[in-house]
Parts: sequence; C-alpha cells; structure tokens
Amino acid sequence: LTVTGSDAVNGRYYRCIVTDSKGSTASNAAKLTVTAGPRITGQPQNASVTAGSKASFTVTAAGTGTLTYQWQYSVNGGGTWSNTSLSGYNTKTLTITGSTAVNGRYYRCIVTDADGSVYSASAQLTVN
Repeated sequence: LTVTGSDAVNGRYYRCIVTDSKGSTASNAAKLTVTAGPRITGQPQNASVTAGSKASFTVTAAGTGTLTYQWQYSVNGGGTWSNTSLSGYNTKTLTITGSTAVNGRYYRCIVTDADGSVYSASAQLTVN
C-alpha cells in the first residue's frame, strides 16, 4: 500500500487483511504520521528607503517546535545566495541601513523546524 502524505490522511490507521482458501487474518494496524516541515505564512515585501534610513524585511512562518531563521542576500538577482550577519539575521525580521552598497540586493529567509526547512520568497531593497 502506498499513501501520499497530506493533512487528510495524517493520523489514520492502516492494516492488511490476507485471505486464502482457509480463511483470512488481519495484520496489526499501523498509524500514519505526516510531517510537513515549516510553512511560510507571510512573505517578505520589497522595501524602498533613503540612504541612512533603516529597512526591515519580515517573514512569518508556522511549524513544529522551535523555528529558526537564517537570512540570506543575493547581489545578482537570485543567481547565488550568501548568509548575512546583519542585525536580525537569525530572527523573523532583518533590519538593514540603506546605503549604495546594499542598493538592489535581494533578501530571503530560510526557516527551519524539527521537520525540515523552507525558503521564503525574495524581496528587493531599493536605496534612493
């Protein structure tokens, strides 16, 4: 028996009944537990600030147990990503001071829980 994991089948019990010419017997039941990993419930949004002002990117997520966060940035439109150590790099909100050095960068967050990891959408920072 192959079952595709989803919320609809989470917690169900399955067993097998084997029958031959002398009768039938049932296996013990086995419970299916579906783990899905974290889910992004709110994506970061593009931000536009003047030089010297602060911009914030926020991600909201749900998952199993404690959530951890790691913000990343891309200087080439999402072609490659690097971890950032800016203020809030390991929280749900990343804060950046606008400057020409960060103008045009994209930011995204990796959210991890007990069952896995998921990437947020990326958001771009524009510094005027």
